[in-house]
Amino acid sequence: MQVLHTNSSRKRRKTPRSPGWKEREAEYQRHLKKLGIDMSVKPKKPKFVPYQPKKSFAQERAMENRDKYPSNTESFNSDACAKIEPMKYTGTLVKGISTMHKSNAVPIINEQEAKEHASMRR
Repeated sequence: MQVLHTNSSRKRRKTPRSPGWKEREAEYQRHLKKLGIDMSVKPKKPKFVPYQPKKSFAQERAMENRDKYPSNTESFNSDACAKIEPMKYTGTLVKGISTMHKSNAVPIINEQEAKEHASMRR
């Protein structure tokens, strides 16, 4: 058994052929010819066919119903998709900001909370 190494760049010697190889090769070629295989002829490349994905049953159903039931274009003119007004703080709920426990800012809503934060240990 011959061991081949991939990191060598030297030219490899051909292994000597055993006696009778020509007869065996000729017999093999006759066998291939009997099967209809000609090794001297290059195989033809298959014609290029672009990929056409198959449509699923659900896609076909959707295509059938597309013409029967058109989309509702009137809803785009109404306020169904109107932009929601952004929420803005009016300044009436939070009275101030308290600092507690290592610069943690906490909103103060009423006087009771302000007294509690002031009496906490620091």
